[in-house]
Amino acid sequence: LAGDIELVDADGNAVKPDDPVGSGFELRGRKDGTVTQTLRIAVVGDADGDGEVSAQDYIITRRAYLGTLDLDGAYLQAVLVSGGETLSPLDYLTIKRYVLGTYSF
Repeated sequence: LAGDIELVDADGNAVKPDDPVGSGFELRGRKDGTVTQTLRIAVVGDADGDGEVSAQDYIITRRAYLGTLDLDGAYLQAVLVSGGETLSPLDYLTIKRYVLGTYSF
């Protein structure tokens, strides 16, 4: 990224230095006040964008795998923890194990 860099949440609000960074946040490069580059952030296992991996992320990932919830973009990339290109049971089971403390990324 070139020029001034800013970090914003999924709603476009500026993020404070001590705030956690979650999936869906963006790093934006600005030149002369205009956004010239954008990088979308995907935090491993963070399906809800709060910057943490919790039971909620497991539930979201499982629902997405079962087809009752749509995930896309950084949120989908964040939960593809098994290295595949599409959701699999291994993804949501790995996140479940992480939440239970029996696995680490």
